[in-house]
Amino acid sequence: VATDMGRSDEALAYIDAWDAAYGGDHRRQRAWVLAKTGNLHEARALADGILAEVEDPNERAAAWQILCVVDAEERDATASYDACKRAAELSDAEADPVHLTNAAEAAGGLLRMDEAERFLVEATQREFPGSLAAPWGELAYLYLLEGRLAEAVEAVREARAASLRQRADVNAQTRA
Repeated sequence: VATDMGRSDEALAYIDAWDAAYGGDHRRQRAWVLAKTGNLHEARALADGILAEVEDPNERAAAWQILCVVDAEERDATASYDACKRAAELSDAEADPVHLTNAAEAAGGLLRMDEAERFLVEATQREFPGSLAAPWGELAYLYLLEGRLAEAVEAVREARAASLRQRADVNAQTRA
């Protein structure tokens, strides 16, 4: 919650307190806070450490996602795309579609619109309560950019329907 409120120092202190009291591996959570606050070198080091040491595909996907964000912040579109794509490829059909929507955004940044569409279509097939991903809205925007108006209108309708199925607090944080 502290991270969502923009209180990064507080969030890092909570992570430290939890680790001191209960132990565990919270490098992923620490890396997210660091990435959000512009401490990109530290965030990258933590993500690289996770990739070197952890086999769990969900943790690895999260680490690749952190690198996706770090590379995007460093204005390296190709590296960001590669990291986002790796995160999307590791996420399974039950996972949060945010890895897919981020990969779509990175693909679009390189004008790989066919790949962006493929990632978004796959993301629309996942219902994940609490996800901040809004794939129908992003797909509508992509179709609009491509002049595919009938498909854009249908995607907007689907975005509205998906929004009605989502919790109000999540809707307040998404673009759809």
